[in-house]
Amino acid sequence: MSSPVEPGRFGLSVLAGFATSVAFHAALGWPFTVVGGGIGGYIARRYGWASGLLAGGLSWAALALWSRSVDSRAVDEMLRVVGQLLGGGAPWMVLILTAAIGALLGASGGWVGANVRNLLGRVRR
Repeated sequence: MSSPVEPGRFGLSVLAGFATSVAFHAALGWPFTVVGGGIGGYIARRYGWASGLLAGGLSWAALALWSRSVDSRAVDEMLRVVGQLLGGGAPWMVLILTAAIGALLGASGGWVGANVRNLLGRVRR
């Protein structure tokens, strides 16, 4: 029985989406995370939304952890304040929420990227 997902292609799509998400996020801003998810979804063929979800979530988590490694006191204080603004949540919950927002942006881009690939495949036939 064959798997509906090609493991090598899916892993490559997540890696490409991750790298693109980090680059576009750092260069142009957080809304461009969608582009990385779209590239991951385009490469994945099937389950593009899942590729984008992983790429976006992992990229935002990596950027948050990188920010913390650069200046941990400032980031810890920011996480504490945002946690208080969100109803007294713990700082680690803010990190999870941050990664979840990136994952949703990536998933939407991945969905679009996979559908663009499907549409282009139909046009070429």
